[in-house]
Amino acid sequence: MLNRITTDQDDTVDALLRQIEWSRFDDTQKGRIPFANDPASATVVARLRACGESIHAVGGLDAVDEAILRITEMNSGFSDQRCKLLEALWSPIGHDTETR
Repeated sequence: MLNRITTDQDDTVDALLRQIEWSRFDDTQKGRIPFANDPASATVVARLRACGESIHAVGGLDAVDEAILRITEMNSGFSDQRCKLLEALWSPIGHDTETR
């Protein structure tokens, strides 16, 4: 069962993703933060990362994975880009401290 905090986060992430200029999204640069050279989008990306960390804090890695699936489906027109961006930003969450 979804808790209300998670679904509120989904709405926040969806609103942030709607601010992204998808024509500038380049997912071919593995290991680089998307939109690093675009200041307006970089701000949105930083806020998205913080949302992912918040989701992880509430429900762990499973919650992050589930959120990616839910949020991806909230706008089917850009679902592939949404999924790739969220995975690029959120895949290190929960693993950052384990690899040190």
